[in-house]
Amino acid sequence: WKSLAGAIDELPGRKCLVIDNTLLRPLNLLTDPNELRASHGVQTILALSDDTVVPSDVQNAVHVIRTQTAQSTRQVVQIIKRQLEPPAGPLVRHVVVMVPSVDFLCEQILEEEGVYGYVSKIVGVDLGLIPLEEDVLSLECDVLRPSLLDQDSVPHVEHVVSVLHQLQAMYGPIPHIVGKGASAKMVFDSLMAGTHATDKRVSTPGQITRLILLSRDIDLVTPLCTQLTYAGLIDETFSSDASFVDIPGSQEDGGELRGSRVILNSNDKLFQEVRDMNFATLPSVLNQQARSLSEGLDVSQHTGNLKQLAQFVSKLGTMTHYKERLATHTSICSNIAGIASSDAFHQRIQHEQNILCGRDEEEAFAYIESSIVRGAVMLRVLRLMCLASLTQNGLKAKWYDQLRRSFLHTYGFEHISTLINLERIGLFKKRDEGRNAFNALRKSLSLINEKVDDRAPDDMAYVYSGYAPLSVRLLQHTMKTGWAKAEDVLSLLPGPTINYDISGNPSDRARMLASNSGVTLIFFLEGVTQAEIAALRFLRKSVGKGAGLDFIVATSKIVTGDTLMASAGAERK
Repeated sequence: WKSLAGAIDELPGRKCLVIDNTLLRPLNLLTDPNELRASHGVQTILALSDDTVVPSDVQNAVHVIRTQTAQSTRQVVQIIKRQLEPPAGPLVRHVVVMVPSVDFLCEQILEEEGVYGYVSKIVGVDLGLIPLEEDVLSLECDVLRPSLLDQDSVPHVEHVVSVLHQLQAMYGPIPHIVGKGASAKMVFDSLMAGTHATDKRVSTPGQITRLILLSRDIDLVTPLCTQLTYAGLIDETFSSDASFVDIPGSQEDGGELRGSRVILNSNDKLFQEVRDMNFATLPSVLNQQARSLSEGLDVSQHTGNLKQLAQFVSKLGTMTHYKERLATHTSICSNIAGIASSDAFHQRIQHEQNILCGRDEEEAFAYIESSIVRGAVMLRVLRLMCLASLTQNGLKAKWYDQLRRSFLHTYGFEHISTLINLERIGLFKKRDEGRNAFNALRKSLSLINEKVDDRAPDDMAYVYSGYAPLSVRLLQHTMKTGWAKAEDVLSLLPGPTINYDISGNPSDRARMLASNSGVTLIFFLEGVTQAEIAALRFLRKSVGKGAGLDFIVATSKIVTGDTLMASAGAERK
């Protein structure tokens, strides 16, 4: 953010800030638009689109764009061309800020379109890790599609490595690095190549004592499942981006349909309290909160004397704010309950559980096929198809062919490229003759716990009402054994294993593992779900406090199963 502010401050005169839509919400977490206007001379803030027009009363236009796709650059081209059309107004100085770095292909587009000479400056700005929560940091960069479809070219590796170097510069060297997966190994190799030899010999560890790098492809099962925590179901149900959630309105009084946009993070104390609960427990919790608040706002209970009245008045502002947040979450909960209480939702969850447990394969196949025939939401159907394929080491040939044929007949043959991509990734395929890795992992990591109590959980499996996220269960397992002694489990997962200690002394590593002390940075390189974050928080509460262990989660972006399907080219239909 400081780099972006510096680029803005260098420009004299009135400024217009044109921001890529994918960056609007992340930037809102980093700065207040009012501060931009008051302290940095920004006159107007616009969202980048095909129709954006720079006002004629500004001297500078600062275009802040993502370099992941060419679309944003082409939109900037159109803005500059419109400004040059006769009758041309006062000359505007155009500055292009590329996030996270200057991209050659974007520069080439500017040159080919004939506007490069009208751009006075191009700068690269890395916004770094954006705090979504007190324990969750995100690059807010969607990298699933290129990472899964072209594993030889993983564009976010440099970005992650740059951020890790920045963290080590601020908090000291990270003495112990472990990880699993192809992109994790790429990040590790690049990180080591960019670390000076003198840094590698530092004996005093920094504040982050352990870094865990996890590729998303070591656990593609978890995001395919329907999340059942409150925060997870919000992501599954609404449009959510960088902690901002769009909540649809209602027309109960026959009036205009009006939605709202809210920010949900730990600044909202009620959300912080309930975000990781299984949704089944939430209505009763909110009901209890409403009763307590109603009693607290009853002035008749606080007017026995002036002292009691003064105390009541002093708390009134806080209680009023809490009442507003309670109303917001009651509205969100009602929206979700309309879906989660339906027979269709319960049937889907039941079949997901059966698939995860490895039982009733024929019944699961029949359910998926019937979902296709009745034209269920395409992304949700794809998730079930892929979940069945992943957990069964592929589908029987006749089932694979039949589902493929039915899917294309119902949703259109234009989606054949999506199925091809899913097969390339390994998400939807015919059954292999080899060992079923998920079946072995289900047993060795105790992924299924159908006896877990969702209301008073004693196991992280509550986040999926009986299924413990593979990624987090793996971390729990390695906390007990260490990575070196977990090879029997790690060998069942794809990609290389990383186990590095800065001192090179096995006894030091063993001592550190045994103590489980310090801050552990867990980096989910291609995205993490809200349910996995909830499972990690549960693990921290049950294990970490007593052992002095603390987690911070870092990721490229918060994802869902729909995000995963979209990475293969699927669209909601």
